Amino acid sequence: MKIGLYQHGMNWDWGKVRDYWLEADKLGFYSGWMMDNVVYEDLQTGDMLPVWETWTVLSILAEITDNIRIGPMVTPCRRRNPCLLAKQAACIDLISGGRLDLGIGTGDDPMYFVPWGQDYPTAPNRVKYLSEEIEIIKRIWTEKEVDFEGEYYTLSKATADPKPKQKPHIPVWVGLVMGRKLMPKLAARQADGINIYNASDRATQELLALVRETCEEIGRDYRSIPKSRSVNVIMTDGTFDVNTYRTVIDGSIPHVIGTPEELSREVTATLDEQFARVKAADEHELHSIYSRITERHVIGTPAEIADELQEIAGEEFEEVIIHGINSIEDMHKFASEVVPRLKD
Repeated sequence: MKIGLYQHGMNWDWGKVRDYWLEADKLGFYSGWMMDNVVYEDLQTGDMLPVWETWTVLSILAEITDNIRIGPMVTPCRRRNPCLLAKQAACIDLISGGRLDLGIGTGDDPMYFVPWGQDYPTAPNRVKYLSEEIEIIKRIWTEKEVDFEGEYYTLSKATADPKPKQKPHIPVWVGLVMGRKLMPKLAARQADGINIYNASDRATQELLALVRETCEEIGRDYRSIPKSRSVNVIMTDGTFDVNTYRTVIDGSIPHVIGTPEELSREVTATLDEQFARVKAADEHELHSIYSRITERHVIGTPAEIADELQEIAGEEFEEVIIHGINSIEDMHKFASEVVPRLKD
């Protein structure tokens, strides 16, 4: 099993961000991922927290690290022109020696777009944008000149050099959360890898079944698509106490973690049940519910965490991406006490 880390470094100074990823590289973690949100709201105060610009940071990490793969999880479509994004990614891939993965998705909240003067189309239209962008990006990486006529983009003799180091191109990972109609089909057709960002084990299997169904329809080998699962880890020395954890979790999101009963419900919910809960939520509780639905928690001692990660990975996932490792001390503990217990 490959182990990646997810860390946005929100509200951190640059030295802390840099040292975190240097240590992750030194300890041998397979991959390092950052969110690509331009702003982030403190849900207790309503203030906007400092957020690092992802592609700027990735360009530096490409130079100062040696082995860890790096990438955004995920960059939303429409934030950057796809030709520019393709060029940025190609340059970072070359700087890193071929260690970039491009995680890409549709964007999940208008707050990341509308205040900056960008519109926020409906979900079906965002999926169409994403599909066009993936095609454009891959063609820019692999062709000398690109002509393209789509619903949203038109290119005429578009070029972008240098090309990426990885051949035929940088892997494009598509993130799946809850959409059952369009995104699993897009992933089956266009993704080089699939990341599942969903709290429910049951809903995760539903998403994978939808991808598998489309693969069968188009004649693609489902098993050939690499898959990863995002998991929020909480390491304890013994019995987990939810109230204690609420006092030490990232101060901006104390509501994300639920009671043991709530956590159990998140793990077994179907996609339809998840949708129903989000639809019924009022504005005040929406983020809390959405956060829990999209964050699978693994809580326990290092031995218990290793056992549960092994179970989560099963035969479907070749990589598990760990959220919640928020200090170098915790990183060392995870690397020394959890990783050795995991099977390849």
